[in-house]
Amino acid sequence: MDWKQALLQSRGWMAAFIFLILVTFVLSLSTGVMPVGMNEILAVLSGSGTPKQELVLLQLRLPRMIIALLIGAGLALSGSILQGLSRNSLADPGILGINAGAGLAVVLSIYLFGHRAEAFWLSRSSFPYLLSLEHLPFQH
Repeated sequence: MDWKQALLQSRGWMAAFIFLILVTFVLSLSTGVMPVGMNEILAVLSGSGTPKQELVLLQLRLPRMIIALLIGAGLALSGSILQGLSRNSLADPGILGINAGAGLAVVLSIYLFGHRAEAFWLSRSSFPYLLSLEHLPFQH
């Protein structure tokens, strides 16, 4: 089956998942310490909400939801690229040693910097290793 047939066959599932994502998005905007109803969300988006509602929705909840969607999309894209390159539908980051290399970089960072190794620097210490993977030749 080529990709065009697979896309046509999965249209219903794609529509259902997109609808589910949109419902979850709206529910996440409306739930929290300060509950905001659907009418209030529409009022804020149209510009007639209270300053408190605008702060909660536009400055706190909406940016978090957009970032969460972008991170999820990035993870899905990187997973599908990894599966496509390795031609293995069960591929995961461990297949190329990405997890082990990132773990090694974090352990080295803790060893070299000790108690000063904060979470900010630990997450950045694995990045050069991941960049070095880019230069490795990939065998088909």
